[in-house]
Amino acid sequence: MHIPIMLNEVINNLNIRSNGVYLDITFGCGGHSKEVLKYLSKDGKIYVLDRDYNSFLIAKELSSIDSRVHCFHCSFKDVYKILKKNNLLGKIDGIIADLGTSALQLSDISRGFSFNKDGFLDMRMDFRQKLNAFNWINNTGFVEISNVLFNYGNEIFSKRIARNIINYREKKIIRTSNDLSDIILKSYPINYSSKIHPATKTFQAIRIFINNELEELICFLKDL
Repeated sequence: MHIPIMLNEVINNLNIRSNGVYLDITFGCGGHSKEVLKYLSKDGKIYVLDRDYNSFLIAKELSSIDSRVHCFHCSFKDVYKILKKNNLLGKIDGIIADLGTSALQLSDISRGFSFNKDGFLDMRMDFRQKLNAFNWINNTGFVEISNVLFNYGNEIFSKRIARNIINYREKKIIRTSNDLSDIILKSYPINYSSKIHPATKTFQAIRIFINNELEELICFLKDL
C-alpha cells in the first residue's frame, strides 16, 4: 500500500473547504487527492494532472467512480491552459505539488529510475517524449555530462564520473541502471564516506535533466 508523503501536513495546510476547488498537479498514486476527497462535499471538485500515463490511468479510474474528480494526462507546465479552458482561473482554493519521482516510477524496474533495481536506463516520466537516459548517456560528450551532473545533482565528482562514462562507452554500451551505478561507484574514492549512496546525485541529475523538471516548474510558478 502506498503511503503519501506528509499526508497530514498537506491536508492541514490546505485548510479544505467542503465545496472548494482543488488542484493536484502531481497525482502519482493518488494518495493526496483521495484524502482531499474525504473532506469535500458533492459540490467540491479536484482537478488532477500527471505526465506519467500509468498515474493518469489510476486517476481516470478514480474519476470514473467519483464525479468530483477531473483528470488530465499532461505536465504541470500545462496548468494554465487547463485552468483557462475550464474557466478556473482565480477559482482554485489549494494546490498540491509533490515534486520528483513517484512510487510507481521507482518500483517499476523497466523505468530505470532506481539504482537499486537493474532495469533499462529510460527515466522518462512521459513516454511520449523522444529523449531517454539511455540515448543521452551513450551519445553525449564529456562536458555536457559533467555539467549536468554538477548543476542538477551537485555531484562533486562529476568530471570523474563523466570521464569514466566516456571510457566505458568505448568498450560497451551503458544499457541498464546497474551499468551506470557500477561506473559511478568506481568513480568515487575508495575511502570516501557518505550517508547516501554514491549514485544518488547522478541519477537525480539525469532524471531532472531528461524530464526538463526545473524548466517546467518555472513555467508553472510563473503562471500562478
